[in-house]
Amino acid sequence: MTSKLFKSLCAAIVGGCIVLTGCVHTPASKTEPGNDLKEVFRRAHNGQPLRCVALGGSITQAGKGWIGPWLRKTFPNSIINMHNSGKSGTGSSLGIFRIGPDVIACEPDLVLIEYAVNDRGLSKEDVIWNLESIIHRLKKLKNPPAIVFLEAASQSGGDISRHSAVADYYGFVNIDLQKASEDYLAKNNLNWKDIFGDNVHPNSKGHQVYTKAITGVLDKYVKAAKDEEIPPYKLPKQLSSHKLILDGTMAQIAVAPGWTQDHKVEGWWNRFFLGAVASTKPGVTMKLPFRARCVGLMMPLSLSYGTMFVSVDGEKPIFLTCNHRGGFAYNVFGKDLEPGEHVLHIAVPTKGQYGKGVKLGYLLLGGMESPCTKKVPQGKFNAEFMAGLSFVGIPASQWQWAGPFGKIDAKCPDDLALKELDTDFGAEKGKVDWKNITDKQERIDYTKLTGFKDRGTCIAKTRFYSKNGGEQMFALQLDYWAKLYINGKEVLQVKTGHGAPGNSIFFSAPLKKGWNDILIKTHSGSGGHYFKLMYKDVSNK
Repeated sequence: MTSKLFKSLCAAIVGGCIVLTGCVHTPASKTEPGNDLKEVFRRAHNGQPLRCVALGGSITQAGKGWIGPWLRKTFPNSIINMHNSGKSGTGSSLGIFRIGPDVIACEPDLVLIEYAVNDRGLSKEDVIWNLESIIHRLKKLKNPPAIVFLEAASQSGGDISRHSAVADYYGFVNIDLQKASEDYLAKNNLNWKDIFGDNVHPNSKGHQVYTKAITGVLDKYVKAAKDEEIPPYKLPKQLSSHKLILDGTMAQIAVAPGWTQDHKVEGWWNRFFLGAVASTKPGVTMKLPFRARCVGLMMPLSLSYGTMFVSVDGEKPIFLTCNHRGGFAYNVFGKDLEPGEHVLHIAVPTKGQYGKGVKLGYLLLGGMESPCTKKVPQGKFNAEFMAGLSFVGIPASQWQWAGPFGKIDAKCPDDLALKELDTDFGAEKGKVDWKNITDKQERIDYTKLTGFKDRGTCIAKTRFYSKNGGEQMFALQLDYWAKLYINGKEVLQVKTGHGAPGNSIFFSAPLKKGWNDILIKTHSGSGGHYFKLMYKDVSNK
């Protein structure tokens, strides 16, 4: 599931300006946006080549860039290259690493950016930081391209405000495909499914609608490029308070003991990998040293693969399920890291599902400007420790549950889901009717218990025995929001994106000696609703 609603950066457009954490920023240009686009079209009018790159997710991938045929018809004397750099399931957080090989290598004159739909799982702060890292890197090239934002449509309405605010500030053309789609449906008395295959992906007719909407907007800039005097584009100061990533890259991974080079990745997504590095048995580890401020992994997925732990510098690990679906995934594990020699620790656990093991595609690196080579201290979650790390699930039969509470008569928008998560429905004080669970599995499946997969707050409670008390490590698999209490005290709150539901969220909490009361409130707000709480196996010291 794609995650949803996120931490506020307090960014809004007010009176033609962007208000960001108390500061007011005037847009880059007080004139009509698109001066950079007019300059590109002016050159194309004069017969110069025009290289266009469409950067985005699966919508772009299926749309094939949309405007290639229109560009060739509009500029018959220009050589047109249309590069489709759409990559299914990716957003701007991977875009900062893709920008070099997938965009800059094409020497673009025009870049279309379609990321609003897949960026829904990010905070406003991260969206702006990612977009600005892409924008500033492109605009600081010796031959900077024009940039156009494409705001793809969603049946639920989506959230294009963050992308629109950035486009307005930088003076870029911003094309609202949500409005274009809704206007087309209303004008022709059609339903969403007539032009879309699902919530966000257009069918062939829908891509025709997109193409017409995009070229209709761009066409006026073609005419203006002939008739108007075009002032030079000036890149404004960044909005984000964090240092941008201007050198993101996707690096090949060296083969280590216990791993082997794999020259074939299963499925159509093999086109996105130059082979992979594959584990050979359970318990193998890998340590990848790096000096970047930002680090991540991109890896292929398959239902036949296994799982792995990943940690930056031996700090709190991340558990990745590489078998929850086919395709590929990427995770960024560290941002704004201190200068120095870091280590990315990777371990395939000795216990748990192994299948055909795991495969690693690329090491994602960004922010490599520091010359510092000082070794960064390493925590206890190194590769060797994580290889033996295992967790035991609390069976569903040991839980009681209540719900659903709140708005359950329709699909619940993200903001309401989070509001309901904070609402006191009485369970915290025991003022609800608790029901037993008879399932023999470890996962509490509210879709099965309630008949709803996408709405309502549900609450569950159990008791956990600690022989000696003290700090206890837990792992939570969740679809999708949660607040967890132990002995009446909140110890965990999950209100931001956390990847696939099978990717465990690790946390530690103090327990008293003897029995401890655990209560968890969850809300989905989308297409699934379950949780599974596990505790660290005491045999792993």
